Amino acid sequence: MKIAIVTGATSGLGRAFLDEWQARDYYFDEVWLVARHQERLEEVGLNLPWDARLFALDLSVESDRAMLARTLKEEAPRVQYVVNAAGYGKIGSVEAIDATEQVGMVELNCAALVDVTQLVLPYLTLGSVIFEIASVAAFLPQPNFAVYAASKSFVHSTPSSSTRVLALSAYAQTQWQRHSLNVPVAHRSFSNNSFLKSRKKSHMQPLKRHSKVEM
Repeated sequence: MKIAIVTGATSGLGRAFLDEWQARDYYFDEVWLVARHQERLEEVGLNLPWDARLFALDLSVESDRAMLARTLKEEAPRVQYVVNAAGYGKIGSVEAIDATEQVGMVELNCAALVDVTQLVLPYLTLGSVIFEIASVAAFLPQPNFAVYAASKSFVHSTPSSSTRVLALSAYAQTQWQRHSLNVPVAHRSFSNNSFLKSRKKSHMQPLKRHSKVEM
């Protein structure tokens, strides 16, 4: 089963990748869509030409990431593309932003990205691509955007698309070299207004799968 996995699939670059694949007539047996809001996932899934499996998960929570890991293990799919687009940022001085929000940025923008990348490695094949979504904020320290900028600097530095080596662990490097994979890093600008809106927790919904929609 050939699939693509997109985190942050309901808006921003995650949604943009889906739109682009659809416009270019890419083929997948399924696309796995990951985001926090079940209703938005359903809206996106209904408008895709592929079977869409929906994961209403908060990837900043380790137990939610474990749900994705279990499904990968059960299904053992062939993962063609992974788009790590889930992330958020808060504007304000370090002392003004709640510590929970600052830790949340690190958990989602960094820890979740590393974890999802590691989870998919055993299911990648020759020619698979992982897109790690960084930001233009990654290149310089950002006043009133310190933690977010630092988190995206981490994302920018983690993979190397020129050497095709993922410098996370010996296991990851072995997988990387064996499959001759590529990890481009995309740098988000701030054109998506919803990205900077207040981030609220959503209730986790059970795994739900859409049947294919004929276009």
